[in-house]
Amino acid sequence: GVAGRRILVTGGDGLIGSAVVRLLAERDARVDVYDLGGPDAAARAVRAGAENHISGSVADAEGVAKVIAGHDAVVHLAGIAGLDGGTAEQIYTANTLGTFLVMEAAARAGVAKLVYASSINASGLPLNPHPVLPARYPWDEDEPADIADAYSLSKQANEAAAHALSRRHALAM
Repeated sequence: GVAGRRILVTGGDGLIGSAVVRLLAERDARVDVYDLGGPDAAARAVRAGAENHISGSVADAEGVAKVIAGHDAVVHLAGIAGLDGGTAEQIYTANTLGTFLVMEAAARAGVAKLVYASSINASGLPLNPHPVLPARYPWDEDEPADIADAYSLSKQANEAAAHALSRRHALAM
């Protein structure tokens, strides 16, 4: 279980992140939130059950390494969701560099467990600017990717990074 464990949730002020923070806190985990933190982010994190809110970017290698140290587990949810959160360059950089830095720092810090949420968009189908249909229904992770946007590309790159870092560091994911 998670009771008593110190867990860091990146992106803990987001839609999915805040729900994860609440669930972990309800199960008696000691939860810290790390995200960019907009207005009232710290107050929202505490209301959700977090012990601490640390404001910072997952694209900051030093900040990420510092905040991950001492945690038993990391739930990585930070990033730019979808295509309307920035330019293609901003989306790809925030999502891929941020995810790589969190995973690498967790491995180096000896974190016992890393949870990373990918997306159906790792296939490229939902956000593709061209009409693309799956080869069959139900469609699953074996569907060949058809990527034509920065968000989907970042999700596919993150999955590749997770596999590579898991193999290199024997990090449970």
